[in-house]
Amino acid sequence: MTRFEVTIPLVTALALLTLAWRLRDPARRTPVAGVVEVVSVTLGAALLVELVLAGGGWTEVTATSGLFLLFGVTVASALSMGRVIGAVVLTRRCRQVPFDAIVSFGAVSVVAAFLSGVMLLSAAGTAGVVLVATISVLRAVAHPWQIQPIVQRWSWGPHRVHHPGR
Repeated sequence: MTRFEVTIPLVTALALLTLAWRLRDPARRTPVAGVVEVVSVTLGAALLVELVLAGGGWTEVTATSGLFLLFGVTVASALSMGRVIGAVVLTRRCRQVPFDAIVSFGAVSVVAAFLSGVMLLSAAGTAGVVLVATISVLRAVAHPWQIQPIVQRWSWGPHRVHHPGR
């Protein structure tokens, strides 16, 4: 059995399981969100297949995959903090929401994304960085967001909105 005969079916099964898991969320089942999920999971699977088939041992594949994951997560975190900052600014809830903490978290996420992007650039090249960033942005876009739930989750103090069952 060659690496090709094992990699394609294994990554395809992993991608299908990931897609099924992600589509459990009703917000991701809308037509646009569903298409974005399919595209992002397909790009991720293609990236993994390319990485495995490019050569190198499992140690190299694992290390580079870890860099892909680290960069993707930090980009997603920066995008998430951007959403929260946007929600706070749009609703003018700077006193109710710990705005300085959100900005600090956002800044840390941006710096982490930059540093992990530099590491990924040296390991996988520009194409790898662009592909992982594209997947992260697609994942962020796939999940619709509304301002009010974000502000409610990030507010605290006497104005905190408590939800039963949380």
